[in-house]
Amino acid sequence: NSAFGYKTATVANQRAFVANVKYKDADGETKLMGDRIQYSPVRRYDTFPQSYNIDVGTNDGDEIVKIIEFQDRLFVYKKRKLFIIDISSPNVGEYKLVGEFDNRGISNPGAVVKSDLGIVWANENGLFGYFEGIAKLSKAIKDSTWATNVNDETVQLGFIPIKNQILIVCDANSASSVGYIYDINTQSFVNVDTSSVIFNNEITNMVRFGNDLCLVEQTGLAKKFDTTTVSQTIDIQTKEYDFGQPSVDKRLLKVYITHKNGANAGNTNNLLLKAAYDGGTLENKFGTDNNKLSNSDTMTQSTFTVSTIEDCKSMQFQISGTAEADFVLEDISVVYRRKGLR
Repeated sequence: NSAFGYKTATVANQRAFVANVKYKDADGETKLMGDRIQYSPVRRYDTFPQSYNIDVGTNDGDEIVKIIEFQDRLFVYKKRKLFIIDISSPNVGEYKLVGEFDNRGISNPGAVVKSDLGIVWANENGLFGYFEGIAKLSKAIKDSTWATNVNDETVQLGFIPIKNQILIVCDANSASSVGYIYDINTQSFVNVDTSSVIFNNEITNMVRFGNDLCLVEQTGLAKKFDTTTVSQTIDIQTKEYDFGQPSVDKRLLKVYITHKNGANAGNTNNLLLKAAYDGGTLENKFGTDNNKLSNSDTMTQSTFTVSTIEDCKSMQFQISGTAEADFVLEDISVVYRRKGLR
Protein backbone atom coordinates (compact mmCIF):
# COMPACT_ATOMS: atom_id res chain seq x y z
CA ASN A 1 0.00 0.00 0.00
CA SER A 2 1.49 3.34 -1.06
CA ALA A 3 0.16 4.94 2.12
CA PHE A 4 2.62 2.95 4.22
CA GLY A 5 6.40 2.73 3.94
CA TYR A 6 9.83 3.32 5.45
CA LYS A 7 13.27 4.40 4.23
CA THR A 8 15.59 2.10 6.18
CA ALA A 9 15.33 -1.20 8.04
CA THR A 10 17.33 -3.81 9.94
CA VAL A 11 16.71 -7.02 11.87
CA ALA A 12 18.05 -7.57 15.38
CA ASN A 13 17.18 -9.70 18.39
CA GLN A 14 14.30 -11.43 16.57
CA ARG A 15 12.61 -8.15 15.68
CA ALA A 16 12.45 -6.05 12.53
CA PHE A 17 13.13 -2.32 12.92
CA VAL A 18 12.05 0.26 10.32
CA ALA A 19 12.66 3.99 10.42
CA ASN A 20 11.64 7.25 8.77
CA VAL A 21 8.14 5.90 8.29
CA LYS A 22 4.99 6.87 6.44
CA TYR A 23 1.53 5.66 7.51
CA LYS A 24 -2.14 6.61 7.76
CA ASP A 25 -3.50 7.52 11.16
CA ALA A 26 -6.94 6.64 12.53
CA ASP A 27 -8.46 9.58 10.64
CA GLY A 28 -6.99 8.38 7.33
CA GLU A 29 -4.44 11.20 7.22
CA THR A 30 -0.98 10.33 5.85
CA LYS A 31 1.80 10.96 8.36
CA LEU A 32 5.49 11.34 7.54
CA MET A 33 7.59 10.60 10.65
CA GLY A 34 11.25 11.22 9.92
CA ASP A 35 12.19 10.81 13.61
CA ARG A 36 10.30 7.57 14.18
CA ILE A 37 11.48 3.96 14.49
CA GLN A 38 8.86 1.21 14.52
CA TYR A 39 9.59 -2.37 15.54
CA SER A 40 7.79 -5.68 15.16
CA PRO A 41 6.74 -8.15 17.83
CA VAL A 42 9.23 -11.01 18.33
CA ARG A 43 9.52 -13.18 15.19
CA ARG A 44 6.68 -11.34 13.43
CA TYR A 45 8.88 -9.45 11.00
CA ASP A 46 6.10 -8.03 8.81
CA THR A 47 3.86 -6.64 11.56
CA PHE A 48 4.35 -3.10 12.91
CA PRO A 49 1.72 -1.98 15.44
CA GLN A 50 1.57 1.81 15.65
CA SER A 51 2.19 1.67 19.38
CA TYR A 52 5.50 -0.19 18.87
CA ASN A 53 7.64 2.87 18.22
CA ILE A 54 10.64 4.91 19.36
CA ASP A 55 11.02 8.60 18.51
CA VAL A 56 14.62 9.76 18.21
CA GLY A 57 15.66 13.42 18.34
CA THR A 58 12.07 14.56 17.95
CA ASN A 59 11.50 17.81 16.05
CA ASP A 60 15.21 18.52 15.59
CA GLY A 61 14.72 19.44 11.92
CA ASP A 62 16.60 16.32 10.82
CA GLU A 63 15.48 12.88 9.62
CA ILE A 64 16.71 9.31 9.96
CA VAL A 65 18.83 8.20 6.99
CA LYS A 66 19.98 4.75 8.09
CA ILE A 67 19.59 2.28 10.95
CA ILE A 68 22.00 -0.61 11.44
CA GLU A 69 22.58 -3.07 14.29
CA PHE A 70 25.86 -4.06 15.90
CA GLN A 71 26.44 -5.93 19.17
CA ASP A 72 22.90 -5.42 20.53
CA ARG A 73 23.01 -1.73 19.76
CA LEU A 74 20.96 0.13 17.18
CA PHE A 75 22.90 2.83 15.34
CA VAL A 76 20.51 5.53 14.17
CA TYR A 77 22.07 7.87 11.62
CA LYS A 78 20.50 11.20 10.88
CA LYS A 79 22.14 13.69 8.53
CA ARG A 80 23.81 15.58 11.34
CA LYS A 81 23.72 13.30 14.37
CA LEU A 82 24.32 9.69 15.35
CA PHE A 83 22.19 8.14 18.09
CA ILE A 84 23.04 4.77 19.69
CA ILE A 85 20.28 2.78 21.40
CA ASP A 86 20.89 -0.25 23.61
CA ILE A 87 18.38 -2.91 22.47
CA SER A 88 19.91 -5.85 24.37
CA SER A 89 16.96 -6.32 26.72
CA PRO A 90 14.08 -8.62 25.64
CA ASN A 91 11.80 -6.03 27.26
CA VAL A 92 11.41 -3.07 24.89
CA GLY A 93 10.57 -0.89 27.87
CA GLU A 94 14.22 -1.22 28.88
CA TYR A 95 15.63 0.04 25.58
CA LYS A 96 17.72 3.11 26.34
CA LEU A 97 19.66 5.81 24.51
CA VAL A 98 23.36 5.38 25.34
CA GLY A 99 24.94 7.88 22.97
CA GLU A 100 24.22 11.04 20.97
CA PHE A 101 26.98 12.46 18.76
CA ASP A 102 27.01 15.70 16.76
CA ASN A 103 28.63 15.79 13.30
CA ARG A 104 28.65 12.00 13.10
CA GLY A 105 25.62 11.56 10.87
CA ILE A 106 25.49 10.57 7.20
CA SER A 107 23.70 12.01 4.18
CA ASN A 108 22.98 8.78 2.29
CA PRO A 109 22.44 5.17 3.41
CA GLY A 110 25.41 3.85 1.40
CA ALA A 111 27.84 5.89 3.51
CA VAL A 112 27.90 3.30 6.33
CA VAL A 113 28.92 -0.35 6.27
CA LYS A 114 29.24 -3.15 8.80
CA SER A 115 32.57 -4.99 8.87
CA ASP A 116 33.47 -8.16 10.77
CA LEU A 117 34.94 -6.03 13.56
CA GLY A 118 32.66 -3.00 13.71
CA ILE A 119 30.79 -0.28 11.84
CA VAL A 120 32.52 2.24 9.57
CA TRP A 121 30.95 5.36 8.04
CA ALA A 122 31.92 8.54 6.19
CA ASN A 123 30.74 12.12 5.98
CA GLU A 124 32.33 15.43 5.05
CA ASN A 125 34.13 15.51 8.41
CA GLY A 126 36.03 12.24 7.99
CA LEU A 127 35.93 8.46 8.18
CA PHE A 128 34.70 7.09 11.50
CA GLY A 129 34.50 3.66 13.08
CA TYR A 130 32.79 2.04 16.02
CA PHE A 131 34.70 -0.93 17.41
CA GLU A 132 34.97 -0.53 21.18
CA GLY A 133 33.92 3.10 20.89
CA ILE A 134 33.76 5.83 18.25
CA ALA A 135 37.08 6.79 16.67
CA LYS A 136 38.05 9.05 13.78
CA LEU A 137 39.91 6.79 11.37
CA SER A 138 40.98 9.42 8.82
CA LYS A 139 43.39 11.38 11.02
CA ALA A 140 46.20 10.67 8.53
CA ILE A 141 44.34 12.69 5.88
CA LYS A 142 44.04 16.47 6.09
CA ASP A 143 40.49 17.56 6.86
CA SER A 144 40.57 19.98 3.91
CA THR A 145 41.70 17.21 1.53
CA TRP A 146 39.00 14.86 2.79
CA ALA A 147 36.29 17.53 2.46
CA THR A 148 37.41 18.32 -1.10
CA ASN A 149 37.42 14.67 -2.20
CA VAL A 150 34.34 13.33 -0.42
CA ASN A 151 30.82 14.18 -1.57
CA ASP A 152 28.79 13.27 1.50
CA GLU A 153 25.59 12.98 -0.58
CA THR A 154 27.07 10.30 -2.88
CA VAL A 155 29.99 8.71 -1.02
CA GLN A 156 29.70 4.91 -0.91
CA LEU A 157 31.43 2.40 1.37
CA GLY A 158 31.96 -1.32 0.90
CA PHE A 159 33.58 -4.00 3.05
CA ILE A 160 36.04 -6.41 1.39
CA PRO A 161 35.95 -9.38 3.80
CA ILE A 162 38.80 -11.39 2.28
CA LYS A 163 41.13 -8.41 2.80
CA ASN A 164 39.49 -6.92 5.91
CA GLN A 165 39.45 -3.58 4.13
CA ILE A 166 36.96 -0.78 3.51
CA LEU A 167 36.61 0.65 0.00
CA ILE A 168 35.54 4.31 -0.04
CA VAL A 169 34.26 5.68 -3.37
CA CYS A 170 34.12 9.42 -2.79
CA ASP A 171 31.51 10.19 -5.47
CA ALA A 172 29.42 7.30 -6.81
CA ASN A 173 27.75 9.66 -9.33
CA SER A 174 31.05 10.37 -11.07
CA ALA A 175 32.79 8.31 -13.77
CA SER A 176 36.15 9.63 -12.54
CA SER A 177 35.83 9.43 -8.76
CA VAL A 178 38.77 9.27 -6.41
CA GLY A 179 38.69 7.21 -3.25
CA TYR A 180 40.53 5.32 -0.55
CA ILE A 181 41.10 1.82 0.73
CA TYR A 182 41.25 1.67 4.53
CA ASP A 183 42.94 -1.40 5.99
CA ILE A 184 41.39 -2.25 9.35
CA ASN A 185 44.35 -4.37 10.50
CA THR A 186 47.12 -1.85 9.74
CA GLN A 187 44.92 1.26 10.21
CA SER A 188 46.37 2.67 6.99
CA PHE A 189 45.01 4.35 3.86
CA VAL A 190 45.76 3.89 0.17
CA ASN A 191 44.67 6.48 -2.40
CA VAL A 192 42.80 4.91 -5.34
CA ASP A 193 41.02 6.21 -8.43
CA THR A 194 39.38 4.99 -11.64
CA SER A 195 42.75 4.30 -13.26
CA SER A 196 43.39 1.48 -10.80
CA VAL A 197 40.80 0.25 -8.30
CA ILE A 198 37.54 2.19 -8.68
CA PHE A 199 35.19 1.25 -11.53
CA ASN A 200 35.14 4.09 -14.10
CA ASN A 201 31.40 4.65 -14.23
CA GLU A 202 28.55 5.75 -12.02
CA ILE A 203 27.72 3.01 -9.53
CA THR A 204 25.10 1.92 -7.02
CA ASN A 205 25.72 1.23 -3.37
CA MET A 206 27.96 -1.76 -2.60
CA VAL A 207 26.74 -4.99 -0.97
CA ARG A 208 28.33 -8.24 0.17
CA PHE A 209 27.42 -11.44 -1.65
CA GLY A 210 29.19 -14.25 0.19
CA ASN A 211 32.81 -13.13 0.38
CA ASP A 212 32.50 -10.81 -2.60
CA LEU A 213 31.91 -7.06 -2.65
CA CYS A 214 29.41 -6.33 -5.42
CA LEU A 215 27.74 -3.37 -7.14
CA VAL A 216 25.78 -2.47 -10.26
CA GLU A 217 27.21 0.08 -12.66
CA GLN A 218 25.36 2.59 -14.83
CA THR A 219 24.69 0.23 -17.76
CA GLY A 220 23.01 -2.26 -15.43
CA LEU A 221 25.83 -4.80 -15.27
CA ALA A 222 26.66 -6.38 -11.91
CA LYS A 223 30.31 -6.25 -10.91
CA LYS A 224 32.35 -7.78 -8.11
CA PHE A 225 35.55 -6.49 -6.60
CA ASP A 226 38.59 -8.43 -7.85
CA THR A 227 40.98 -9.04 -4.94
CA THR A 228 43.77 -10.41 -7.17
CA THR A 229 46.97 -8.42 -6.57
CA VAL A 230 48.57 -6.76 -9.60
CA SER A 231 51.52 -4.48 -10.29
CA GLN A 232 50.70 -0.85 -9.45
CA THR A 233 52.35 2.55 -9.47
CA ILE A 234 52.72 3.59 -5.84
CA ASP A 235 53.72 6.73 -3.98
CA ILE A 236 54.25 6.13 -0.25
CA GLN A 237 55.07 9.30 1.68
CA THR A 238 55.71 9.38 5.40
CA LYS A 239 54.91 12.29 7.66
CA GLU A 240 57.69 14.70 8.68
CA TYR A 241 59.69 13.30 11.59
CA ASP A 242 61.39 15.55 14.13
CA PHE A 243 61.80 12.66 16.62
CA GLY A 244 60.25 14.67 19.43
CA GLN A 245 62.84 17.48 19.21
CA PRO A 246 61.54 20.03 16.71
CA SER A 247 64.11 22.74 17.58
CA VAL A 248 67.22 20.52 17.50
CA ASP A 249 69.37 20.20 14.36
CA LYS A 250 69.84 16.66 13.09
CA ARG A 251 71.90 14.91 10.42
CA LEU A 252 70.45 11.97 8.51
CA LEU A 253 73.07 9.22 8.08
CA LYS A 254 71.39 6.02 6.87
CA VAL A 255 68.00 4.48 6.13
CA TYR A 256 67.23 0.76 6.37
CA ILE A 257 64.16 -0.63 4.61
CA THR A 258 62.98 -4.20 5.22
CA HIS A 259 60.97 -5.45 2.22
CA LYS A 260 60.73 -7.92 -0.62
CA ASN A 261 60.34 -7.47 -4.39
CA GLY A 262 61.38 -3.85 -4.66
CA ALA A 263 61.91 -4.34 -8.42
CA ASN A 264 61.02 -6.86 -11.10
CA ALA A 265 63.15 -9.87 -11.97
CA GLY A 266 65.14 -7.91 -14.56
CA ASN A 267 66.17 -5.44 -11.86
CA THR A 268 64.59 -2.54 -13.77
CA ASN A 269 61.85 -0.15 -12.75
CA ASN A 270 63.05 -0.31 -9.17
CA LEU A 271 61.15 1.41 -6.40
CA LEU A 272 63.12 4.50 -5.40
CA LEU A 273 63.77 6.06 -2.01
CA LYS A 274 63.77 9.85 -1.68
CA ALA A 275 63.98 12.20 1.28
CA ALA A 276 63.20 15.82 2.08
CA TYR A 277 64.42 18.09 4.84
CA ASP A 278 62.36 20.70 6.71
CA GLY A 279 59.36 20.40 4.41
CA GLY A 280 61.41 20.77 1.24
CA THR A 281 61.30 18.87 -2.05
CA LEU A 282 61.56 15.09 -2.02
CA GLU A 283 64.77 14.11 -3.85
CA ASN A 284 67.52 11.51 -4.01
CA LYS A 285 69.81 12.08 -1.02
CA PHE A 286 71.71 8.82 -1.49
CA GLY A 287 73.73 9.22 -4.69
CA THR A 288 73.21 8.11 -8.29
CA ASP A 289 71.67 4.61 -8.53
CA ASN A 290 72.09 4.19 -4.76
CA ASN A 291 68.46 4.82 -3.88
CA LYS A 292 66.96 1.71 -5.51
CA LEU A 293 65.23 -1.00 -3.49
CA SER A 294 66.45 -4.57 -3.97
CA ASN A 295 64.61 -7.01 -6.25
CA SER A 296 64.99 -9.90 -3.75
CA ASP A 297 61.95 -12.20 -3.79
CA THR A 298 62.50 -12.97 -0.10
CA MET A 299 62.38 -10.55 2.81
CA THR A 300 65.59 -8.51 2.79
CA GLN A 301 66.99 -5.26 4.15
CA SER A 302 68.18 -2.55 1.77
CA THR A 303 70.68 -0.02 3.16
CA PHE A 304 70.80 3.58 1.94
CA THR A 305 73.69 5.84 2.96
CA VAL A 306 73.34 9.61 2.63
CA SER A 307 75.83 10.97 0.09
CA THR A 308 76.06 14.54 1.45
CA ILE A 309 75.44 15.22 5.13
CA GLU A 310 73.18 18.20 5.81
CA ASP A 311 71.64 19.80 8.86
CA CYS A 312 67.86 19.74 9.28
CA LYS A 313 65.23 19.81 11.97
CA SER A 314 62.79 17.37 10.36
CA MET A 315 62.86 14.77 7.59
CA GLN A 316 60.35 13.01 5.38
CA PHE A 317 60.66 9.92 3.17
CA GLN A 318 59.09 8.65 -0.04
CA ILE A 319 59.06 5.25 -1.77
CA SER A 320 57.69 5.52 -5.29
CA GLY A 321 57.65 3.72 -8.62
CA THR A 322 56.12 0.55 -10.02
CA ALA A 323 55.48 -2.00 -7.28
CA GLU A 324 55.28 -5.69 -8.11
CA ALA A 325 52.08 -7.50 -7.18
CA ASP A 326 53.79 -9.21 -4.24
CA PHE A 327 55.77 -6.22 -2.98
CA VAL A 328 55.86 -6.13 0.84
CA LEU A 329 57.11 -3.21 2.95
CA GLU A 330 57.90 -4.41 6.48
CA ASP A 331 59.51 -1.37 8.12
CA ILE A 332 61.69 1.72 7.69
CA SER A 333 64.50 2.43 10.18
CA VAL A 334 66.31 5.77 10.30
CA VAL A 335 69.81 6.44 11.64
CA TYR A 336 70.46 10.10 12.45
CA ARG A 337 72.67 12.12 14.75
CA ARG A 338 71.70 15.16 16.78
CA LYS A 339 73.97 18.11 16.22
CA GLY A 340 75.48 19.33 19.47
CA LEU A 341 75.37 22.94 20.59
CA ARG A 342 78.62 24.88 20.81
